[in-house]
Amino acid sequence: MVDDSPQNPRLKIAMVSLASAAAQPEINTTVPALADALTEQGQHVVCYSRRTPNQPPMPDGVDAVALRAGPAKGLTEREVAGQVGRFGERLAAALRKHRPDVVHSHGWLAGLAAQLATRDTPIPVVHTFHRLHLLDDRGIPAARREPSDRYRLERAVARGCDQVLAATDAERACLLKVGVDRDHITVVRRGVDARSMHPRDPAERHGPVYRVVLLGALDRAHVAIRALTALPGTELVIAAGWPDHPETERELRRLTELAEELHLTDRVTLSGHPDRAERADLLRRCDAAVLLSPDEAADTLSLEAMALGVPVLTGCPELTEGVLDGVTGVHLRGGGPPARELAHSLRRLFDNDSLRDGMGLAARDRALNRYSWARIAAETSRVYQDIYQVSAPAASGV
Repeated sequence: MVDDSPQNPRLKIAMVSLASAAAQPEINTTVPALADALTEQGQHVVCYSRRTPNQPPMPDGVDAVALRAGPAKGLTEREVAGQVGRFGERLAAALRKHRPDVVHSHGWLAGLAAQLATRDTPIPVVHTFHRLHLLDDRGIPAARREPSDRYRLERAVARGCDQVLAATDAERACLLKVGVDRDHITVVRRGVDARSMHPRDPAERHGPVYRVVLLGALDRAHVAIRALTALPGTELVIAAGWPDHPETERELRRLTELAEELHLTDRVTLSGHPDRAERADLLRRCDAAVLLSPDEAADTLSLEAMALGVPVLTGCPELTEGVLDGVTGVHLRGGGPPARELAHSLRRLFDNDSLRDGMGLAARDRALNRYSWARIAAETSRVYQDIYQVSAPAASGV
């Protein structure tokens, strides 16, 4: 039953996304999932995006509006950035016609467009970055770092909206550091659809060979390869990299040469950058997932692994907050040679079936309960309600 009391009114939410699928694929999965969960909880959600040939499908009950802004084809993030002004104008017109109570923008480009569209209105804007480049870019090769204007614009988006939803405590700390008011930041974790992700039964183990899947960025993949030298009977699948980026191919060639040098080519598989479904299939058939670099998508990747009942070994615990050390996975402390530490931690899991399976069960249970879309939607809805209660008196006077 929907609570539509004056203290908790049914709100009209305009959800805005304006990103290239290659640059931020998680937006195209997050927006429909969050919109669906909010709708089930009684909110009215309309999703606005740029018109392209292959619009992401929206769940039943969620309205979708595709606005004309540039050519109706897939564009790179840089090309999409050139359409922000036009998209903002079209969005302003749409919001005048169907005025929402709250606008929620996803991704820095959508944040710019939403603020352009609402600048002459009292409509409050909530923003989620998904990938905040203002965060420390440790582990990200120089070739992948965004130009300085990206950082400047992210600051403008963060300071210009009414509330920022930070996915991690690290993101919140970064926003505070660049001058965002403490009261304008709320931590709302990322969600994962764990109920639709079915883990492998532990009884279906594939045999005496253990399989490890490396996720995230490629820059520390050499550590995982070197760890194999101390892990006989173990295979490594490198499901990492950056799609459509020259640095990926160069790094994969270097990793291939390292595997050949160490005589490990029969135990190392380079799978490139699998999509979400392919990644789930790999994780379902592995014994442990490893994240070594502070990649922007580390948190999402760790949650996917947890949802599939896989223990996660993380070298970036500040960005993978769902991983509880000794409970759902292992925090790699970096107190010694990285390859030796990783090999030691993996061997400990492989030598103790009860420990490994127990971590997998705890990981899935945590994903189902703490990171379900129903819970994330409820936390997001509370932010909407709070900001609406503040903005409603101003709006009524217009």
